[in-house]
Amino acid sequence: MFAFMWNPAWDTGVADIDQQHHELLRRMGLLAAAIANGGEEAETERTLFHLSEYVDFHFKAEEDMMVQTSYLGLEAHRAVHDEMRSQVKALVDSYLEEHKILPASLMDYLISWLIEHMDGEDRKLAGHLRKGPGYNQGASPL
Repeated sequence: MFAFMWNPAWDTGVADIDQQHHELLRRMGLLAAAIANGGEEAETERTLFHLSEYVDFHFKAEEDMMVQTSYLGLEAHRAVHDEMRSQVKALVDSYLEEHKILPASLMDYLISWLIEHMDGEDRKLAGHLRKGPGYNQGASPL
């Protein structure tokens, strides 16, 4: 299996967010492996759908945390999520219409986006969550 290496510097200190980021990277690795192996169309499609579903799950979880803790950066953070949702949807739609193997540049984009987002917006959110009442190490305020 193709795997992207996790850099501990990407950890936010909020267990739920960090675990979900690990899972996003794992699923991106599975998609990259399906593409690199020239796998069956069905395998690439299934892996792409699983990644897409998890992106939605993760963004919703973060946005729920922001709402529950009255995060002032909610709208800006949600806008960034919405842009990525649009990119992933376009990716899925394009694949379904053309049944073409996705270019490596797309995987580079997804990985770069995730790393930049974790290091920027998610780090700000994590700082907010860690300051909140009831936060304890290893558990998010959900």
